[in-house]
Amino acid sequence: MCLCSGHKSPLNTNLLASLLSSDSQPVKAETAVVPVAAASNQFLNCSDDATCYAPYAPNTQCTGDTGVDSMHFHFYYLSNDLASITAANAFINKTTQAFDLNIDVCADNNGHEQPHNATCWLSGPGGGGPLAPASTDGHIGGSFALPDYSLYVVRKDFLRVMSYTLTMKNAAENGLDGDIDFLVHPNSGCSYADHVFWGLHASTYVPANRQGVAEEADWFEAYAPSVDPWSVAYPGNEGYQPISGYYHIWTYVL
Repeated sequence: MCLCSGHKSPLNTNLLASLLSSDSQPVKAETAVVPVAAASNQFLNCSDDATCYAPYAPNTQCTGDTGVDSMHFHFYYLSNDLASITAANAFINKTTQAFDLNIDVCADNNGHEQPHNATCWLSGPGGGGPLAPASTDGHIGGSFALPDYSLYVVRKDFLRVMSYTLTMKNAAENGLDGDIDFLVHPNSGCSYADHVFWGLHASTYVPANRQGVAEEADWFEAYAPSVDPWSVAYPGNEGYQPISGYYHIWTYVL
């Protein structure tokens, strides 16, 4: 089965350099031999707060597709748009009823991709009780460039939830004011790769907040890692310099 909706095909890890040994060093842009070098190999290794299982995705230490047990759906909305907030909460209610979900959230207290026993609405550490409705207080940050609400989906429910979401994202089907934008990604144990490389985006491609995702993967350098195409260290970007005060916005210097 092939899901061919949305934008940005997932990264083919067969193109990655095999630089995952514990003593490997970052690859400078001018010496990189593939489009996306494993210059910051921590992003293709299992996250510190996760467990990964063989067989791994090629040239990574991330759980391969046959071993992935769950997915995350992240639904975006605009916190300064009342129609978007209303649509988000209507979609939450429709989805809760469609899959007989418990309105109480599952909290990720032990990692960004913590396993849960059943499909459930998701919260960050310390969450509890009913899912908080979308509101004007929508939080921007972490892995995302827009406010979002999230759904954890176990593997056995994925096809049913994905089919429903691909239909209900469309305004003509959902009866709401506009299409619903979302990201769905596997929980491979490699948080950066999951959010940035391996997700499906629909209806509109909303890029991940790569700075937030990188920091959550324990990247604390002043420049973006070279797995980020906007990074000065990315192959081919050697002539670019960062604009002061920004993480991955670059201007060309002659």
